[in-house]
Amino acid sequence: GLVDAFAALKRARQAPAVESGDPTVTQVETSTGTTVVVETQPVEADSAVMAKVINLYTQQFTAEGDQAAREGQYDVALRKYEEALNLNAEYEPALKGREAVRAVLDRRGAVPQGGLMNDFLRNHRVLEDRTKVEFRETLQQADDALAAGNFVQASDAVSSAISILDHNREYLRENEYLILRQAALDMGVIIRREEEKERVQELLNTNERVEKESKERKESALAEQQRKVQQLLQRAWALQREMQYHEALSVLDQLLFIDRHNIPGQAMKDIIEDIILIRRTRSLEETRTDLINEHSVEHTAATLPMVDIVTWPADWPEITKRRLGALGQAGIDTIQDRNAYLELQKPISVNFQEDTFKSVVEYLQNLTQVNFFPTWPALEVLNIDQETWVTLKTVQPIPASTVLDHVLAFLSGDLGEFEGLGWIVQDGAVIISTLEQLARRTVTQTYDIRDLLVEVKDFTEVAQSFDLGELAGQDTTGGGSGGADVFGDFGDDDDTGAAVGGQIGRISQLIIETVDPESWDLTSHLSPWGSEAIIITTTRDNHREIDGLLDQLRALGQIQISVESRFLFIDQAFLEEVLADVDLAVNVPGGSFGPITVAQNHANLAAQAGNTGMTSGFSPTSLGGGLLVDPVRAANSALPGARSLLFQTSFLSDIEVDLMIQATQTHRRSVELTAPRITFVNGQVAVMSVVTQRAFVSDLTVVTGTGVAAFDPEISVISEGVQLLVEGTVTADRRYVNMRIEPSLGKVVAFREFEQSAVVTRTVSDGLGGTTDSDAIVTGRVELPLFDVTTLGTNVIVPDRGTLMVGGQRIVSENEIEAGVPVLSKIPVINRLFTNRSNEKSERTLLVLVKPTIIIQQEEEDRLYPGLLQDPAAFTSQSRYIGHGF
Repeated sequence: GLVDAFAALKRARQAPAVESGDPTVTQVETSTGTTVVVETQPVEADSAVMAKVINLYTQQFTAEGDQAAREGQYDVALRKYEEALNLNAEYEPALKGREAVRAVLDRRGAVPQGGLMNDFLRNHRVLEDRTKVEFRETLQQADDALAAGNFVQASDAVSSAISILDHNREYLRENEYLILRQAALDMGVIIRREEEKERVQELLNTNERVEKESKERKESALAEQQRKVQQLLQRAWALQREMQYHEALSVLDQLLFIDRHNIPGQAMKDIIEDIILIRRTRSLEETRTDLINEHSVEHTAATLPMVDIVTWPADWPEITKRRLGALGQAGIDTIQDRNAYLELQKPISVNFQEDTFKSVVEYLQNLTQVNFFPTWPALEVLNIDQETWVTLKTVQPIPASTVLDHVLAFLSGDLGEFEGLGWIVQDGAVIISTLEQLARRTVTQTYDIRDLLVEVKDFTEVAQSFDLGELAGQDTTGGGSGGADVFGDFGDDDDTGAAVGGQIGRISQLIIETVDPESWDLTSHLSPWGSEAIIITTTRDNHREIDGLLDQLRALGQIQISVESRFLFIDQAFLEEVLADVDLAVNVPGGSFGPITVAQNHANLAAQAGNTGMTSGFSPTSLGGGLLVDPVRAANSALPGARSLLFQTSFLSDIEVDLMIQATQTHRRSVELTAPRITFVNGQVAVMSVVTQRAFVSDLTVVTGTGVAAFDPEISVISEGVQLLVEGTVTADRRYVNMRIEPSLGKVVAFREFEQSAVVTRTVSDGLGGTTDSDAIVTGRVELPLFDVTTLGTNVIVPDRGTLMVGGQRIVSENEIEAGVPVLSKIPVINRLFTNRSNEKSERTLLVLVKPTIIIQQEEEDRLYPGLLQDPAAFTSQSRYIGHGF
């Protein structure tokens, strides 16, 4: 026990010494931020611990001695008392016990009893010693483990030591057991304290390590951030040099997300954004320039004169493919159905000699590569099965669909018109069944017929009148020649809705009466949908017939006529003039009279009304030395017109003679063409007017007031220009055009003023405060137009693209003029010197031509794009010129 006590003392010495007092509290912050509070109990000093242990053991040995004495084990009691006194020689209970035991032993002869009892005591002592040895060894292992820092092993050893004591408690005295167990518990406390101390130290170390690692991570992250920023900055520079500005801007956004205060990155971003704006502005300016150039090119292209009446866009095949494809998807037939119909249109030859119906169907199926599905149960109702024989022979190839019709007609035999066999194409396959069964396979389809409801109007009301007689009834508001508005009216008539409704009714009735009339009361139905479409429910074959009927109606409305009317003016003029002019001026020196001048002038043909308008170009030419200054021009200024003899005085110093010989020959030919052209729908009345309207004062109305009188002018409008009024109808064979044509050409030659006066009575002041009536004359002018009109009206039949001269006019005039000096121009020989002779001849020819052109859209499309409508998807065309469009 003493050894154990000193071992405990040794462990206490190894622990840090603290002063006695209150418990020590330590706060440790872990790496996760949790604060751990550690409470450490104070430990006594070495002397105090030693005294306590000795006292405990002294008491234990004394108690064990007392217990042994009570049990009659006086030798054991004596030994225990001796052990207690060895620890504390002055411990009084031990002294008293020893004295009492010795007294008992003295009375008994001082010799312990031997035999079996001694053996028991000896074995008991051996087990007691072994228990203590095992306890001390286990406690020593705990101490060693504690020294090694293995707290778990040390705690396990303490638990084992306590277990040894508890297991061998019967071999130990109670006081000894409690002392040893308390020593083990104290050892456990020391272990837990050391473990707690180690844990606190570990937490402190961990916290320090975490702080260090956190600092290192921050420094590493900062270094990595700087490295990343540098990489992004270099990447942005590289992208900027490569002019990939948007990519560079994206890289800079990444950079500023990492380091939003990076000054180089912010500066570079601002620069690149400015560059992008500048480039965008430049791009927009370039785009604007390109668009302006494109518009300029389009304007130039728009000035190209059209040669073809109708032009087609270059991508017309693609447009047709898209539009017809859309109609096909919404139509009654699918692409598979159309392909099946195309295969059934291929010609074949057959020779059926009492072949079975099944073999005939298989033959047609193999030949056309189209699936055939006869509905045998429905056919057997009519006593037609797979073994029914068929006989049919063709000499020339005919379409497979026609062969199928003849086969079914052969099988139908004497059956009624609506009780035989028929076939339809559905989902790309041929369905063969009875007509009754096929009639039940109805489909609903919507037909857009708005193009058939368009009313072809006549535009005679917008025609301009070139008749001046109609201007007399024109009011002051004018509005066009004859009161017609040059622009006409383009509004909806009041009867438009009723007309459209009636047209829908006529089309619906036509369909009912034409396409399978017997079915409309049974399985087929027709319903108008507003003024746009009709909805029809009927069989597929009937839908195809309706499509064909509507296509024929549309084809009639797609015929157009383009008419060109030509006003061709051809003018020819010839002028010949040969003359000799002699002008003589005699200057009388020193006399009271001036010089005497004799001048002979030629006739100025350019001033004659109705001539060709050519300037003759005759003028005096000086042949002298410069002494005569154009006396003829001076005479012309005084007396205009043709002169024969002129006497004139002037202050001249010598005699002047001017001799001029002149010859002129002129020929002029001019051609003027006015060709209005208009295109209209077959059967329509169309008008084309290209006119200039002029306003003029046609009448004056006197307006009087107090002291005043004036005219209120009435303004009329006259039109000049060209107009084409035409009504055309294409013949049934589409080769000729029957036309009613009225071309007109009007031109204002001049306006002559006519003075108009009126006497009016006006009220004026008499100067004395009263009034008096006074007559006054007011004068005004009205304008009378001189108008040249060429018009023609006729009915003609002209071949397509042919030209017909529907009218014309030829005017020929000849003029011969001779002028000379009286008397001198009649003297033979010398009269040539005093005579002018001019010959003028003019011809004016007017031809009115008309040329119609029939425009059939389908025909023109087939000519330009052969095969397009048959298979738009497979159509390919080479690049070719098809005209200039707008």
